[in-house]
Amino acid sequence: MNLLEKEINSHKNDSDFIDESIRNRMKGFWYVLLTKEMITKEKYNRLMRNTMFSTEELSGFVARQLVETRQSTLEIKKLFESIFPKTDIICVKAGLVSDFREKFEIIKVRELNDTHHAQDAYLNIVVGNVYNAKFTKNFWKLIQSKQRGEINKSLNLKKTFDDDLYQDSKQVWNKETDKNIVKTMCERKTINVTMMLCEDKGQLFNLTIEKKCKKDNIVPNTPKALKGMNINPSEIAEKYGYYSSLNTAYYVIFKYTKINKKKSEEILEIKPVYIYENNKKLTDSDIIKKLENLGYNNPILVTRIKKNQKILLNGYPYRIKGGSIVKQEYKLELKNDFDLYVDGEYLKYAKDLSNFCKDNDKNDGKNENTRYFVRFKKKKNIDEKNETYDECILRLNDEFNKLFCHLCIEKANFGIYVNYLNIDKIKKFYKKNENEFEKSSLKEKSNKLKGILQVYNRATYGILSTRLKEKNILGKKFNNLKIINESITGLITNEMEIK
Repeated sequence: MNLLEKEINSHKNDSDFIDESIRNRMKGFWYVLLTKEMITKEKYNRLMRNTMFSTEELSGFVARQLVETRQSTLEIKKLFESIFPKTDIICVKAGLVSDFREKFEIIKVRELNDTHHAQDAYLNIVVGNVYNAKFTKNFWKLIQSKQRGEINKSLNLKKTFDDDLYQDSKQVWNKETDKNIVKTMCERKTINVTMMLCEDKGQLFNLTIEKKCKKDNIVPNTPKALKGMNINPSEIAEKYGYYSSLNTAYYVIFKYTKINKKKSEEILEIKPVYIYENNKKLTDSDIIKKLENLGYNNPILVTRIKKNQKILLNGYPYRIKGGSIVKQEYKLELKNDFDLYVDGEYLKYAKDLSNFCKDNDKNDGKNENTRYFVRFKKKKNIDEKNETYDECILRLNDEFNKLFCHLCIEKANFGIYVNYLNIDKIKKFYKKNENEFEKSSLKEKSNKLKGILQVYNRATYGILSTRLKEKNILGKKFNNLKIINESITGLITNEMEIK
């Protein structure tokens, strides 16, 4: 319920009470609302008050908005203070960063990439520094100066970044330049996203005993009477069953010589080292001996690779996430390791797409008369007309059409995505839908765009043959394979080309 017109409320500025002429005109109506229990006694008193806020009221209001009360956060703060005793630990409410994003139109679209985590970390520093300087370090001085009329700065939290701010003669916030610096920083495409490399431990394999059969690369269900005997594991599995789904600890890249009738050939291959094998902490010589026992001729260990290792195929980055047996051959599972960025208007379109998908998740859109949940365009000034439902639908249709062409043509055919092994899926999808997309319903368009974004993001996309000499992945040839070793921050890297 609106108790004041927006224009009148905005003219109140930073005053502690409403203009007397308005109070005299409206007090009868507000009293009726109070008697009908449509507003609380506290709300009525705030509308009718004609005195300045006391120091206690001001401090209490600001504290409710800024002070973090969650017990887990406070305990973490205590922990950091004990570890870093000479450091100020500042807690920042997530809502303050969200308000900052909205005020300066710094858009966050989780479906595009993972870089919004880095943006949030940076914005928490920016926002926390300003709020700490204004409402913590200089809080009482600010309130007392405000009450004495010595300064005209607003205590309205929404206007925190509308004024220059100084702390001990040092400028903390410049209202003219700092917002542009922050926006430029958030638009950078140089954010490092790294993953922890690890040797897996824990469960060795699926604990369900599979039916008897003769099979390689398994752990047989060996009876106690046969343990320690030199019996082929596949023979035991054929009689007593076996454990499947062996879990991998890490991988090794090695070379060996394949001797044909006419010539010998050097083969480069990747093999998994399973957790049950690695419990013995295999040395390089142990691995070479294991490869010899598997029948490889003159094996030479090139390098070990941990899970989440970054690699480049034809210059495009991927992560090794695991592996599985496909058609009796072990294949590596890769994940896309390149973040999708869209700029300017297309970022706004992607945000509108994200909001539309969330708001209409349970709406199938099959009925022609279906009405969608939509978010109207915000007015830039008071005189601007409100957007109607039909205008909003037309705008979203136009945005989705433009975003479709941008993702399928401009992104897919230029830059690094030319070498992306999944890009043909997007090109084929565009060719199939280019004439039908504009005729589709808004719900159908949103579903198709969601599917395109899933191809671009970091989802698992396919498999890499372990025989690297063949240089074949998803039916494609690749010319270059590099192992990228990087520090935790990603600032220090080195490359190892696999030949």
